[in-house]
Amino acid sequence: MVGTATEKESGHVWIPKISRETLLKLSKQVRQVVSIEGFGLYYAVKPVDPHFSLRNPTPAEKVEGNLKPYCTIGTFHTFSDRDYFTPTLAEVLAQIPPSYTDKVVAFEITTDPTRKDDPLNTGTAALKSGYHTALTRFYTEKK
Repeated sequence: MVGTATEKESGHVWIPKISRETLLKLSKQVRQVVSIEGFGLYYAVKPVDPHFSLRNPTPAEKVEGNLKPYCTIGTFHTFSDRDYFTPTLAEVLAQIPPSYTDKVVAFEITTDPTRKDDPLNTGTAALKSGYHTALTRFYTEKK
C-alpha cells in the first residue's frame, strides 16, 4: 500500500492508500508530461521505480495533440526538507480520484511548492504534517 507513517500519527490521510496491483496498473496507463515554454507538451522519461522522485523531469517525445486537460486538483507530497520538492509517481497516482482512473492518461505537476510565497504551502496543516501541496493537472485523450 502507498501511504506514510505520518498519516497514522496525525490521524489525517493526506495521501490515500492504493494496492500495489492498482499502482502497477496505473503506472502503465498514466504518464507524466512536462510543458516547455515555446515548444509545447512533452512526455517525461518514466522513473524506473514509482517511488523515485519526479523532480526535474526529463522530456522525451513530444505530445502530438492527443491530450486534453481533464481536471486540476491539489495533491500532497511527502518531504524530508521543506525546501526540496520530491513528488513521486506513486503519490500522484494514489491521488487520482477513483471515478477518474479509467479516463486519465497523463498528468503534470503545475506548481512548485518550495516557493516561499506559495499560498498552498504557507502555514498549512499539510505543511506542518510534512507534506507539500501542489496543483496537478490530469489529462485525457482527445477523441
